[in-house]
Amino acid sequence: MHVTIQRRWLAKGDRVFDSKFMENVHWAFKVYQPVCQHIVWIGNTANGNEDNSTMYSRKFTQTMENMKQIDLDVKDVIEADSKLNAMVSFIDVHDASLFAPHSNFVHMDNSWCRDLGNWLSNFAMNVY
Repeated sequence: MHVTIQRRWLAKGDRVFDSKFMENVHWAFKVYQPVCQHIVWIGNTANGNEDNSTMYSRKFTQTMENMKQIDLDVKDVIEADSKLNAMVSFIDVHDASLFAPHSNFVHMDNSWCRDLGNWLSNFAMNVY
């Protein structure tokens, strides 16, 4: 389930939207809560080259600032609910993604995704 995609169409700081977004994230967690022992939420990636007009001829709404705000909103949802706080791990990849290889402005390169997956697998093997 990918609930953050809706955020990109609205202006940063639209608190009405932010509130609805956070309600949707909370709802998604509640749907999974009864059937999951633990939930791992991987935060948003961003592109540190957003101002490089040579690389990208147009502006994108998925700015570093907007992606960071989405992550903060999700963290707020997790921290506000003691049951979620105990069962959800948030992995913040924002800073690590900024200047890592991207396949386009928004999506990470396959090698970055594979490395993240390998890291998560190794982490899970050592924890469980």
